[in-house]
Amino acid sequence: MYAFNYGYLEKKNMPTNINLDCGDHGIGLNDSQTLCFITNIPLIFGDLVPEDDLHWRLLLLLLNILNIMFSYSITEGMTVYLKYLIIEHHQLFKELYPSNNLIPKHHYMVHYPRIEAKHTFFKDCVNNFKNLTVSLVQKHQFAVAYHWECLASKAVESGPVKLCLLETLYTEDISAYLHIDSQATVNLTHWALMKTVFSKLTSIILHDGNVFFVLVEHETCFHDHFHAFQVREKIPKKILVLEKDRLRHFKSFDAQMSYEYDSHFYVVSESCII
Repeated sequence: MYAFNYGYLEKKNMPTNINLDCGDHGIGLNDSQTLCFITNIPLIFGDLVPEDDLHWRLLLLLLNILNIMFSYSITEGMTVYLKYLIIEHHQLFKELYPSNNLIPKHHYMVHYPRIEAKHTFFKDCVNNFKNLTVSLVQKHQFAVAYHWECLASKAVESGPVKLCLLETLYTEDISAYLHIDSQATVNLTHWALMKTVFSKLTSIILHDGNVFFVLVEHETCFHDHFHAFQVREKIPKKILVLEKDRLRHFKSFDAQMSYEYDSHFYVVSESCII
């Protein structure tokens, strides 16, 4: 664990000595060290854990919850998803550790999806909502146009899929969000090849007062077991030039490898990128 390469950007947050004998459920790390450690656990130990391990499933549920909670922006559907992630996490915790009680922090998690609702009153006080519908309609139309303009022509590439009834996974809230019946079947997979999310930064150009990034485009595949994005340079090599305002996310990431060095590079993010 101490020899693992957490990346240049996390060198100040690397975990130090871990104390498993703390009586307050702590491990002797501060907040930054704990976040760095838990987000990298899948890369450190993932090679040693079977994919169907329930204890590992509990960790992945917690990481999914953390990703949404630390996101810079979220959708309404993500709040619904968060609600049922927390329910599943608590239920699995009690199944795996029946003699352990849920602590107050577990109860606080139940209220996370409604945090922003409590802020509505204050938002109403400080914002001008005149012609709000017109503004939202315009932005929505722009978003729809951009979506169809950028939509890839080929189907999504993924790993092996299996059919599963939606009602065995989630509730009617999710089926309503997906606009399908709860009795319908859906395809489940452990990885999917998505529209490129990450690119390697090679140069920064200043021109006419604007900032441009020269990037090498990478294919991105989310690896569920490692809870990380597996990235590799596209062949043939593809160069992108983007203005700073077109970046989907302004945080940079390290390209890391799993502890067993399986020759693949991974990007670990503590938040969702939408």
